[in-house]
Amino acid sequence: MDSFFGRRANMDSEMIQETPYIAAMNGEWQHMVDYYKENSQYLFSRVTLSLDTGFHLAVQSNEEQPLKDLLGIMGGKEFILPETRNEFGNTVLHEATIYGNYEAVKLLVERCPDLLKEKNNYGETPLFTAAGFGEAEIVEFLIASKPEECVDCNGRILSIHRQRSKDGLSILGAAIIGQHFETALLLLELDESLHSLKDNKNRTVLQLLAEMPTGFESGYPMGIFERLIYSCLPVIRHHEVKSQVQPWCRAMKDLESGTLGSNLVNYLKVPKESKMISNLLRCRFLPQVGFWPVRLERFWNQKINHVFALRLAKILIKEDKSWKSVSKTEEGQEEKQTDPPSSLVKQGDQKKGKEEEQGMGGGKNKKRENEFSYLRQTSEITSKAKEIEEVQHPASQSSVTNSSLTSNEQISLFLATGNGIEEIVRGIIKQYPHAIKQLNVTNSPLTREEQIPLLIATRNGIEEIVWEIIKLYPHAVEKLNDKGQSILDVAVIHRQKRIFNLVKQQRIPLARLQRVIDKKGNTLLHHVADMEHYRGGTKPGPALKLQEELQWFEQVREVIPSHYVTLRNDEGKTADELFKESHKDQLENAQKWIKETTQSCSTVAALVATVVFAAAYTVPGGSDENGKPNFINSPYFLVFTVSDVLSLASSLTSLVVFLSLLTSPFEQQEFHFSLPRKLLAGFTFLFFAVITTMLSFGATILILIQSEKKLTTLLLSIAAFLPVLVFAIMQFHLYVSFMGSTFNILKKTRKARTPFYVPCLRWGKMLGLLG
Repeated sequence: MDSFFGRRANMDSEMIQETPYIAAMNGEWQHMVDYYKENSQYLFSRVTLSLDTGFHLAVQSNEEQPLKDLLGIMGGKEFILPETRNEFGNTVLHEATIYGNYEAVKLLVERCPDLLKEKNNYGETPLFTAAGFGEAEIVEFLIASKPEECVDCNGRILSIHRQRSKDGLSILGAAIIGQHFETALLLLELDESLHSLKDNKNRTVLQLLAEMPTGFESGYPMGIFERLIYSCLPVIRHHEVKSQVQPWCRAMKDLESGTLGSNLVNYLKVPKESKMISNLLRCRFLPQVGFWPVRLERFWNQKINHVFALRLAKILIKEDKSWKSVSKTEEGQEEKQTDPPSSLVKQGDQKKGKEEEQGMGGGKNKKRENEFSYLRQTSEITSKAKEIEEVQHPASQSSVTNSSLTSNEQISLFLATGNGIEEIVRGIIKQYPHAIKQLNVTNSPLTREEQIPLLIATRNGIEEIVWEIIKLYPHAVEKLNDKGQSILDVAVIHRQKRIFNLVKQQRIPLARLQRVIDKKGNTLLHHVADMEHYRGGTKPGPALKLQEELQWFEQVREVIPSHYVTLRNDEGKTADELFKESHKDQLENAQKWIKETTQSCSTVAALVATVVFAAAYTVPGGSDENGKPNFINSPYFLVFTVSDVLSLASSLTSLVVFLSLLTSPFEQQEFHFSLPRKLLAGFTFLFFAVITTMLSFGATILILIQSEKKLTTLLLSIAAFLPVLVFAIMQFHLYVSFMGSTFNILKKTRKARTPFYVPCLRWGKMLGLLG
């Protein structure tokens, strides 16, 4: 592979001018301009290995003057600018839009409007790059100041700007990929037809948006304090171009119809102070806050992005009809999306569970036999055709072997691969060894996965998009993907609990979704065992992570019909068996972690117990000749005595709890409630023992010093409790996680026991025993 320098071996080193580049690197722009004034013949010479010229460097200064001076040296040779490109094919205007140099863009557009039509090596115009890098102000200026170069008379963006040639990405998609949602919203409001554009991978802009969870509030984790600030920050719309272009569009329509009116006179005037007003509005709030300005501005930008992303999503969802879409075969024929077969969705009475289970398996096997029969017939036809061809053209045997697969052969190969029928795949590859390359074609109509935005958003946990789609198109929740999985299946696989609970509220479709079985025979509960898409959970520590998985298993179990728990998939495994198998490594890590944690905490508890036990026989200040403590009348002596006793009791109790934990069975189900509960109890007693120990220590210091100064007492108290504070800060997150998990289980247990107490409550009220 050629090196970075090797690719330019054919360049003459004398062509690269080092002086202006060094000046630009040091920020000495005037020095660079002076150099070109003295050496104007080098004005278009290359100054970097990326083939940049001095003009490209000038726009990177984010100032207007360096470029203005260079244009002055140029004289009237602006026609050369469109041909002045760097290695990436970027003109000076491309670079100005990329670096957001608004003043340079204005200057270049005024001096050489033809630059707007130029494309770089990726097929991007300056308007496209401005949108891709989120320069909404530049996009607004380009469209508003030169509408004839950017839009047609109907306000639609011209085809030269709509999509780049490299991968078919649209200008709206480029803004979305960069998470510049205000820019995307500006473009979509101007040209609503942009929503229908697809790239070379057949992805819509809504699908691209559904791949960006951090662009929405639900995908941006915040603490309590951050959430409070987030809710108080205002969001102001700074850029809008549609109203500025509409007068020009009306004027052009009048011109075409021959009725020249006042629209042509007053068609467009771009406000020169737009940039100043935008910056003023964005920065007005920051000085009033008075703290954390840099972090706050970044936080504010996130909220702006979230608000505009939601607005953008609402517009795109209204135009989206993908949940009604059809699948297309290789021949381009449209096949309607069929409903899941009766073997996948259980509609019968639960009393016939056993019969349905047998019927479902039989139906599934029959379907697989039909598929196998079809593929076997196709393979036999292919073999016979090959034999006939060999008889007729024996000399071309090698060419037949190396030729491309026909359409039917490709269909056979892809269907057999998708359904796991190894015999057919091996047969085709044996006859056509080169066919294995066909399995790696990602854009094949039979291998390309065209998921609807609802399922993509579910996979990425974007609640806003999921809720908007369900609200507008309730039927979309019944859509299945190419694996036969519903929105609930996708939510379970990717541990999107909030979306799972959101779909559970849809009572009518839930009755069907909870009975869906995918093409591999997996129920909703089987998907809990899927560790391929596991992202580590939300809890700290292996034990809590395993507990979280067990809780998720129980939560999904409550949704599905009771007889689905024992169903086996195509591999002959129940959901419980599959869960134990897939979480085997996680169980081992949890066992190791809880043993090490318990041993460490036991050591600390024993140490605390030893200290406070010795302190109980060492009275602070000593005793008199009768054995009575000298400071028995001091209020701090009572604090010392009580805290010492409590510390000893707590430390010994925590030690007993940790010892019982070490002797507990470390089975998988024990991590659901028993082991975390014991660990929580041990932590609680140990933490209380440390607090009371330090309280006893502080009381001892105050007894001995007997200072009347409040400041001294305060400082001593702070010093005494500093270890407690450090311990609390280090262990707080883990402790809160244990508390949350335990209380959630207790809450569910309490709800489960409530029905047993209801009759007692009712009879108690009737007898007047209860108020």
